[in-house]
Amino acid sequence: MLVSNYFRRMFTIEMKEKYGGIVKMLQIPHQRLANLIQFIYSGEIEITEENMLDVLDDAEYTEIEVLKAKCSQFLFNVVSADNCLKLRAYAQQYNLDDLVDKINQTVMENFEAVIQQEDFKQLDLDNVSSILENRNNTCEEAVFSGIVQWVNHNLLQREKLFPDLFSLLDLSLMSVDFMDHIHKTNLVKNNLVCLNLLTKAALKMSKELNVINQSEDFIKITQKHSKQSCVDYDVTAKSSMQVPRFF
Repeated sequence: MLVSNYFRRMFTIEMKEKYGGIVKMLQIPHQRLANLIQFIYSGEIEITEENMLDVLDDAEYTEIEVLKAKCSQFLFNVVSADNCLKLRAYAQQYNLDDLVDKINQTVMENFEAVIQQEDFKQLDLDNVSSILENRNNTCEEAVFSGIVQWVNHNLLQREKLFPDLFSLLDLSLMSVDFMDHIHKTNLVKNNLVCLNLLTKAALKMSKELNVINQSEDFIKITQKHSKQSCVDYDVTAKSSMQVPRFF
């Protein structure tokens, strides 16, 4: 017989169920309770994608750790890019640490797809920040787009949170064209903190190119008072590279 801490307390300490012979459980529907009792005595229960969250909830309520572990293993095997954010919430709720680790890995491996999902827009700030901090920094442009979508989903409440999320980006990994796009985005151009971060990144990129290009073989092409990118032109190789200009 598998142990339920919930029932063990009920029948081993001075509670009315110990002497009454009747246990009323209104929190769990009849059929689910029958399946639970069968599992306690036999160790057998059917877990499917349709009932897995109900079984997990019942296992948590009745404190059957071995059933929680069984549910965790089932969820471990069905985690995908499509359901990882939803399952992450349940894994955190029921303290399934191994499952949380597996889901975080799935998120990182499918980051660009995950942050486009509706579930991502429903996350709170702590979960969004946690996901961003654990990414592998290979898709910063997609991350920026995801942050903008998350903020715009509830602009009134979230606009003030944008600078903190923006500061998590590694702007040096973005293309010049995309940095130009960022500069024109309302959330950025209307926020001094974000503009400063963007300008610093552009200055750093320009300085790094200047170190590389300290040669008469390079000329810099730009237009005075223009907000368009500068161009470093390699006379010898007859090739050019854009440099962002936001200052």
